[in-house]
Parts: sequence; C-alpha cells; structure tokens
Amino acid sequence: MGRREAIKEQVFPPVTGPSTVVRLTDIPEIALAVETFAAHVGYSGVGSMDFMLDENGKPHAVEFNPRPAPLFRLGIHAGIDLAAALHDAFSGGTPAAPVPLASELVIPLFPEELIRDPTGAAFLECDLDVPIDEPQLMQALTALASVMN
Repeated sequence: MGRREAIKEQVFPPVTGPSTVVRLTDIPEIALAVETFAAHVGYSGVGSMDFMLDENGKPHAVEFNPRPAPLFRLGIHAGIDLAAALHDAFSGGTPAAPVPLASELVIPLFPEELIRDPTGAAFLECDLDVPIDEPQLMQALTALASVMN
C-alpha cells in the first residue's frame, strides 16, 4: 500500500524528546493494527497512531491522534504525498496511487537534528527533509537552530 512506519533513531532532549532522526520502514503488524482500529471506529481522516516496540520487537499501541502528526510532511517518502492527497480529496481531484517502496529510509529532520547536533553531520548523507528550495525558510530555521543550541 505504500505506507511506512517511522521508528525513532535519535531524539532530543535525550530519552523522552521528539524525534530528530527517523527510520521509515515496514512493520506489517502496525499497518494491520492501524487498519483494524480505523475500521473498528469508522475513522477515515488524517491521524496517527503511536506504538512502542517491546524487547522482542512486538508493537504495542500507545495512543491515537485524530490530527496530522509532525511527520506528516514526510509522507512523500512513505510512498504517498499526504498533503497532495488531502488537497485532492477536498478539490475533487483524483488522488495519486501510492508508490511502491523498496527499502528503508533514514531521514534526519530539519531543523530538529541540527538542534541536537549543530555540526549537521547527519545531513551530509541525506537532505530529504531540508527545504533547500526555500531560502527564507532555510534562513529562519537555521537561525532558530542556532538560538536553541
């Protein structure tokens, strides 16, 4: 179906903070749980479910949020542009089909990872979440990151 789950690879502040680097991967048990939950409660909107993986890698549902999660912007890297799909739904357009994905993808989040690691080392290999085509936004987010350090 093109959906991916986001696993926290780095967080800031340590232990309990929000994600700064995520790994998009397929966890069929989570996909099935989300589909089952949505069908059971009749949910058809944009939302997110959080899971914790136990020491054996088994997912356990933690919460459901009936709103876009902060990682909503990464939808295109999970196989579908969620913002475009939402636009299509409201405008009567035809939504694009999900894109099959072949492998996992690790994404440092901007500016969050720059706040955690001011060297920006994680961005040297990957710039998927950096708005390089929007210089004013880049400048504002980079300034925010430097203030937060």
